[in-house]
Amino acid sequence: MNYQYDPATATGEPVLGNGFGYVNVNAGGFWNFIFTPKIEFYAGISVYNLTSPKERAFVNLMDPNTLKKRSVFTGGMNYKLSERFSVLPTVLYMRQSGAVDLIAGSSVGYVMGNFTFLGGAYYRTIDALILIGGVKYKNYHLGLSYDATVSSLPDVKTAPNVDDDVKVGAFEISLIYTGFLKRPIPHNTSIPCRFF
Repeated sequence: MNYQYDPATATGEPVLGNGFGYVNVNAGGFWNFIFTPKIEFYAGISVYNLTSPKERAFVNLMDPNTLKKRSVFTGGMNYKLSERFSVLPTVLYMRQSGAVDLIAGSSVGYVMGNFTFLGGAYYRTIDALILIGGVKYKNYHLGLSYDATVSSLPDVKTAPNVDDDVKVGAFEISLIYTGFLKRPIPHNTSIPCRFF
């Protein structure tokens, strides 16, 4: 690898003369269980960086960084209060190299024709309150969320050389498509199973 100096870069880091890449392997599984017509449970687990790939740091290409394994667990339920209203509590737990991220909360869904409107609140431990809203139509879900910081990060506003109009928090917009673009299997599949 050769370095090229570019005085236009704000941080003064070298510009890479050549590209680099690596192979990474991730795996996971998802379980969905309809307990009753009104109650549905789900859970998922995944592990990232199974091969512990090495990525070359941008500042020092001779000292590669080994990506540590990251485990993720998610779980929740969909409880139908009526034909129109549902409550959807959810939890998300992530861990990597001793760092832990835990998010828990719930949203409420309201069905109107082919549309489902969602709204709710979640809490990311020691960090933020997350407010969400969205709408689902068939296989599409458009969402908007805002992270309101509750950690010590707002103290940055009192630091010297920080403008008074600095906002602490973040908006996020998401568009999700669920399903197959071209369905490879029949929509309903029955698998015979014997009970013991």
